[in-house]
Amino acid sequence: HKAVDEMADAATFHGYAPEQGYGFLREIIAEEDYQVRGCEITADEIFVSDGAKCDSGNIQELFSLENKIAVCDPVYPVYVDT
Repeated sequence: HKAVDEMADAATFHGYAPEQGYGFLREIIAEEDYQVRGCEITADEIFVSDGAKCDSGNIQELFSLENKIAVCDPVYPVYVDT
């Protein structure tokens, strides 16, 4: 509960995380979720998302400007805006 206590204290409150996630979080994920199971993975290989809206926008960087994508309707408005 250390993280909860840190977030509850104005002096140690982190607010929004960096786009790639906090380094300490990615290290703990690598160690506690993968390395303990024998996977050879480092913190810089861990992707921590800051939310679906950003992911929806960032995934478009994989495609060329000529590509077309379909969005279901109805849908949450920010997905169309992205």
